[in-house]
Amino acid sequence: GAELWERLHAAAALPWLDGAAVRRLAEEHASGRRNHGPILWSLVMLHAWAAHYSANALRGACDAALYAIPEVTAAPRGSGPLAVGRGSGALPENMPGTAMTAGAATPHVPHATEAR
Repeated sequence: GAELWERLHAAAALPWLDGAAVRRLAEEHASGRRNHGPILWSLVMLHAWAAHYSANALRGACDAALYAIPEVTAAPRGSGPLAVGRGSGALPENMPGTAMTAGAATPHVPHATEAR
């Protein structure tokens, strides 16, 4: 109904779309000249996605994720190419469901130059 058409017109305003082309598709579909149903529905869903994952929402999620990034340093020779530190900004001492629990060895990730 009307709400769907409102969302479609809102999708036409998205900066990455050609608004005139979206409106033309909608007009052709509404007049019955062409069936653009699948593409119009995709545009409505794109608008819903863009509204949900706006730049502000993503910025907040990214900021939160940055605080959880562990400190990564060079590992002692023979223990693998990287070690995850336990200092400021590192993973918690006990992180259930991972190999990074207290006392666990740093997992070895083979380097491309190592023999398999």
